[in-house]
Amino acid sequence: MHKEVVVRSKMTSLVTMIFICEFLIIISDIAENINVFGHRIAGYSKIMAIIFLSIIVYKEIIKCKLRYKYSIIADQFIVYRLSNEKQEILENIKVSSIQSIDKIWYRKLSIHQFMAKKYTSLIVTPSMYCCTYRINDKNEIFYFQPSENLVLKLNDLRNRTF
Repeated sequence: MHKEVVVRSKMTSLVTMIFICEFLIIISDIAENINVFGHRIAGYSKIMAIIFLSIIVYKEIIKCKLRYKYSIIADQFIVYRLSNEKQEILENIKVSSIQSIDKIWYRKLSIHQFMAKKYTSLIVTPSMYCCTYRINDKNEIFYFQPSENLVLKLNDLRNRTF
C-alpha cells in the first residue's frame, strides 16, 4: 500500500495572477488609443479586463483548494480528487492493465496533453508523467504528478504481473 497527496502551491497561483494582471494592464493601455466606428473602446476594455481578472482569480482560488491523492492498494492504482471534506475517485485502474508510465518533457508538449485528463496541481510541471492503460479494449491516458517512489512502485508491480 502506498499513498501520496499533491497540492498546488499558492505561490504559483499568485505569480499566475500577477502575470495576467500585467497582461491585462498592457492590453487596456493599448485599447485606449483604438477607435472602432468612431467610438473609443477603452471603457469597454477595462470592464472586460475586470470581468476576466475576476474569473481568473476565482479559478485560481478553487485550484488552490484542490488536491489529488494517488494510492496503490493491492493491484489497484486509484486517483482521488480531494476538495474540502469531499473525496472523489477519478480513476481506479488495475496495475496489470497499465501499459506505460512515461515522464513528459517540456520539449515534447503537444495539444493532446492540454486536452487530456490531468490530475496534477499545474498545467505543466517538471515532474509530470503520462499513464497509458487499457480498459475495455481501448487505450486511455491521463497525466499526473507522482513522486519517483510511486512510479518505481507502479513499475515494480507491473513487472511482477507480467
